[in-house]
Amino acid sequence: MGSRAALLVCAMAVLAAVEEPTTDSPPPPVNTICPVLGDRCPDDIPVVVVTVVDGQGRARLVSVAVCSRRCADLVKADPQRYGAAALSDRKAR
Repeated sequence: MGSRAALLVCAMAVLAAVEEPTTDSPPPPVNTICPVLGDRCPDDIPVVVVTVVDGQGRARLVSVAVCSRRCADLVKADPQRYGAAALSDRKAR
């Protein structure tokens, strides 16, 4: 298999692994601490659903709770950083 074909197969596998949720509501958040500011996340701010890639290249959708709409924008801008912190329920470094 040529390198282009292998790359195409890998890209297709990643896209298949990152399917959108089938329900209208996002999955429950994985965190209670805002990964941007380190504050507690209120229930009235919508969660942000981002894709996080683990150390082995596997992508997964993660619902991240945030403490403000500004934090939601920052999570969307750097989903890997803040999504990983949310999975550990801590502020990103």
